Amino acid sequence: SRDSPPMTPPNPSTRTLGVPSAQGITHSPTQLRGLPRNRSWGLLQELRRLEQSPGVYHGAMLLLAINFHAQLIADIREHGLRFNYHFLMEPAVWHDVTTMWYIIFVVAAPLALLSYWITNLLLTSNLCSRVVTLTTHAVFALVQIALPHLLLIRDQINPIICGIASAASTCFALKTHSYIVRRTLNKGGAAPGDLREIGHFLRFLFVPELVYDENAMDKAYKDARVGTGRPPLAGEKLGKMRTGSTRNYSRARSRGIRFGFVFWNWVQGIACLGWIAVVFCQQIAPVLIEAKTLVGVHSLQICVPANLCWFLAFYCVFKANFSILAELTNYPVRRFYSDWWNATTVDDFWRRWNVPVHQFAVHHIFHPCINELQMSPRAAGATVFVLSALLHELTFAVAFECPNCYFITLGMVLQVPLVEASKNLEGSRRGNILVWLNFVLGITAMAHLYFYQWHRCCSDDDLVFQSFYRESINAK
Repeated sequence: SRDSPPMTPPNPSTRTLGVPSAQGITHSPTQLRGLPRNRSWGLLQELRRLEQSPGVYHGAMLLLAINFHAQLIADIREHGLRFNYHFLMEPAVWHDVTTMWYIIFVVAAPLALLSYWITNLLLTSNLCSRVVTLTTHAVFALVQIALPHLLLIRDQINPIICGIASAASTCFALKTHSYIVRRTLNKGGAAPGDLREIGHFLRFLFVPELVYDENAMDKAYKDARVGTGRPPLAGEKLGKMRTGSTRNYSRARSRGIRFGFVFWNWVQGIACLGWIAVVFCQQIAPVLIEAKTLVGVHSLQICVPANLCWFLAFYCVFKANFSILAELTNYPVRRFYSDWWNATTVDDFWRRWNVPVHQFAVHHIFHPCINELQMSPRAAGATVFVLSALLHELTFAVAFECPNCYFITLGMVLQVPLVEASKNLEGSRRGNILVWLNFVLGITAMAHLYFYQWHRCCSDDDLVFQSFYRESINAK
């Protein structure tokens, strides 16, 4: 109104100045201590406040999703759908899928059972010393890893299908080692003909966890959920969560497997795979096929669709597939990842990204290196990086038929100095930005380097890829 005094601009040099927000609330001086005193409150300073992050995140994600899918739809309208959804009818696809199931269930799983049975027999029969028993177990662990990969190299199936078989075989070997170390050796073994113990071991093979936890294996998922109404986190003690009554426990047990939950997660997994296929064929494959090198503009050109495919694959594996396995095996732990997107150090990122692998590295590599080999924590951490890089390199090299050691160089040599450098930025926003740069520009590009090399030297004989991607033959 005319009688109201004119508004005067705020004086930035005043310590007791309060800045009105959009709701008319005045902020206290303690909320402005991060703002330089010789500047007025601006939009960028407002966006830097943590309480404003959800709004900025939602807006940025919405704009990114609209822009990316607009380009995707325009590309489909201009060039047509490059993804051939009829590829599932090709005999070559079913041949490769059958080979994958053969490697997993006929080769890898029986090898794991044989390794457990022989180690348990040597331990209970007292035919040899404990050192010989452990040596025999180590030899069988190497055979569990080597034999399935030799068969995969001989058969030369599609890289994605081969990668699944390779990862499953490696996980079976790691699970067998964890079960023998944490249960068989601690209990002095079991009777060789104990079918209940053998069934317990076979159940653990298909549980989405690499470290054997007797407390978790003996509890039902519904029993653990009654007290809190949520799935227990990885490593959380289940005994503290059981606060429900006996009637609730029996009612939870009687429900059995929730097939609706299994079906819904299966639908989510299929949707993620379909989305990945369309994005890869429309936005990634044409660039990788036509590019002479991935250094420079081509790597930036596929940056957004490549990371979208990684996020979808992460959701498909760690959320959908692992939830299905946990439900079918009645396993109580349902959190297989943590908030890696909030990590401020590279080391913290790897701890949160894949909780089962991180727990296996801690229990079976890091702690034994410190306690038994008398290594320093830094040397033990470097050993974890080396072994992890070697196992990842084995899977990618066998799948893509080109051992270029990208995981050893980019995944180990460059990660170690980044881990040390990011420790100085722990808890800061710059540390989180460094973690995201490492993920967006490093880890995602590393996987596509394998596809780039494979397409240059080995894709001519892959009938699955030729039926999967419509323009693969014409592009060559």
